Amino acid sequence: MPGILFNSLKAVKEAESKAQDMIKHAQDEVESILKKAEADSIKTYDVTIENILSEAGKQAEKFKMEARENAQREADIHLKRRVEDIETLRARAEKNYEKSVQLVLQELFSIMG
Repeated sequence: MPGILFNSLKAVKEAESKAQDMIKHAQDEVESILKKAEADSIKTYDVTIENILSEAGKQAEKFKMEARENAQREADIHLKRRVEDIETLRARAEKNYEKSVQLVLQELFSIMG
């Protein structure tokens, strides 16, 4: 009987040792999974931030381009208006010059005549 008890205790001891080994292995696995998950989450975070920054840069370029195009359009409109104003003033000046020349000639003819 003492041999059976000894074998039983030995079997229990081996089972406990095996269980502890399994627990240690499971803890190592969990730790490994957590480390991988952390690394993956950091990588995902980095990629996400990179994508957000890239998209923000693209949007900023798009807005700058649109602003440039709008500014150019506005400048073209104002330039066209100023050219029209200059042409109008030039036409008026020519009319006034012709009137002035006619008045001077009339005055000269009236003095001479």
